[in-house]
Parts: sequence; C-alpha cells; structure tokens
Amino acid sequence: MLLPRYVPSKFLLPYLVLVTCLAACQDKDAAPEARQCAGTSASAAGRVVVRYQEQLGSGGPAAALICHDEVMHPCANYLLDQVVTSAGDQLGIHFKGAITPNICLTQPRLAYSQVDLSKLAIGTYAVAWQAGSKQTTGTINVLADRVEVSSCDSNTVAVRNPVTYRIPATTIWGQSYARTPAAQAAVAVVLDSLRKEGAVPITLPAGQYSYFQVDAAGKLVPISASQNGQPASAITTPILLSYSGNFARLRGVLKRKPQAADLSMSLQSARGENGW
Repeated sequence: MLLPRYVPSKFLLPYLVLVTCLAACQDKDAAPEARQCAGTSASAAGRVVVRYQEQLGSGGPAAALICHDEVMHPCANYLLDQVVTSAGDQLGIHFKGAITPNICLTQPRLAYSQVDLSKLAIGTYAVAWQAGSKQTTGTINVLADRVEVSSCDSNTVAVRNPVTYRIPATTIWGQSYARTPAAQAAVAVVLDSLRKEGAVPITLPAGQYSYFQVDAAGKLVPISASQNGQPASAITTPILLSYSGNFARLRGVLKRKPQAADLSMSLQSARGENGW
C-alpha cells in the first residue's frame, strides 16, 4: 500500500481510520502463514518410528499409522503407550513409553502401537509429535490416492515411507514361483482361470503401497525368489488384479492349479482375504 508523504491535520483522523480498514482487509485476504517446523534433537535416544500402513478388513483398507520404539524388549507383548488428541485440522500424538505386560510372551520385540486415521477427511493436518519429553511438529496430508506423513525432527519421530499410495478396495495382488518349465507354463493357465472368474489385470500409479511396490509401468514389483525361501532358479510372476466377487472362487482356482508340486502361488485382497 502506497502512503502519501504529508496529510493535513484536519484529515489525519479519517485518514488513519481508512488506512486501518484497508490493512485489515488485506490481512483477511492474505494467504495463511505456513506452519513452521519446530523441535530439534541432537540424539535419537527415545525416538519413535512411524509409517502409514492400511489395515485390511472386510470393509476395505482402513488408514492407520503403525508406530514402534527402538528398544528390544524381553517380551513380545510390550505395547507403546500413546495419547492422541484432535481438534479440527490439529492433531497431537504423544508416545509416552512402553507398557510392561503382566504376563510375558517370551520373545524379544519392539513395543508397537497403532494410530487410527480412518476418520480423517481429505485434507492437511498439522501434527504435534511428542516422544517422551521430546517434541516436534509435522503434517499428515490425506489425499484421495495417497497419504503423506512428515516430521520436522527425525531424532524425535522418524517417518518411514513418507508417501504411501492407497490401495483401491477391489485390488488383488500376489505372485507365483515356478520351479520347472512345466510349472511356468501352468502359470498362464491359472491366470486365465482367474480372468474367467472376473479378476481383471490392472495397473496402478507407481510408488510405495502398504504391502507392495508398483514400478513405473504400473506393475507389481515382485519379491525375489531367494527372499521368499524359493530356489534362486525359480521364475517369479507378479500378479495385480481387480476383483469385486467372492474371493472363495479365486481361492478355489489356486487349489486346483496344475503342477502344484513345482508351482507356488499366493493372492491377497484389500479386504484381508488370502489364498494359496
């Protein structure tokens, strides 16, 4: 706003009122100030690690954060105590520490917790993270096709897979391992049977999903044979389908697959169903 160098005294009061009104109007229309990152820590001691991971169920994938500390506890059933508060587009997530169980399931394990995000509408949420006495800020950005999670201080709350794509509710994924040429030929037979049941091959946007990755061509990135306990010579075929029918029919196709002794094949649905 340009201001005159001189205003006669008799016009000074009306002029000041006008300037104040104009300034107020400009402030009202201005873009909101970006939220600043807060909190830094030189040490990762007491840090909590979080990642977005959809929980699979009959109603389709449900949004959630899976969280854990970095202490190997003596029991498998240690829980990570947390308090979650929300007000509009503001979230507070406070990890208070591990809860010691009354009965120990003896097996070393980290302490885990889960933050339910299923009720968050599409939008950006400011997050006040706290791990023990350490505090920082971040955001959770809920979009139609993905969820983005950030933390300003990775020594307080570290985010794994900061951008995770959402799994469409009708998605089926899996892969096969053929240990002989005859078994590999049988893969095509099984895939054809799945298509006859109504399972349609699809592609998805490239990126990280909760349970798999998709490459630039929109195809599932397979888990190598050696990673899945298969011989290194096994031929891997990734499977990515859309199916809204009764999963039991697809399970039946897998059970009837030819060359079963030399062909391993598994499918998982976004509704939490699986078959081998």
